[in-house]
Amino acid sequence: MIAKMILAFILLPQLAFAQDTWKLDVVNNTGYDIYYLYISHIHQQCWCEDRLGDDILEDGETVTLSLYSARTRSPLYEIRMEDEDGDTYTFYDFDVTQGPLVVTLDHLDQREEASEQ
Repeated sequence: MIAKMILAFILLPQLAFAQDTWKLDVVNNTGYDIYYLYISHIHQQCWCEDRLGDDILEDGETVTLSLYSARTRSPLYEIRMEDEDGDTYTFYDFDVTQGPLVVTLDHLDQREEASEQ
């Protein structure tokens, strides 16, 4: 009986942690390689570190991200990617439980037009 209680004590935190983990597949269908991928919970104030590190998300490839969140937080994240040309693709309030994020050129952020002189 005591052994079962000890085992439950050890396993319960791991089970709780597993419930607070989301997996998100990011599919690059932009036609360009993605060099940087930043993701932050909507309550964070920064993009934080690049999730690709030294890797490159090549066109047509998929990367799977593990996202950890406290139970009280929502699955809403903000995601920004930067391709080989420095173009960005930004998603606000993206619900990571709604399936893969397929990024295309339709998601390209608009650059501010240079003012004519």
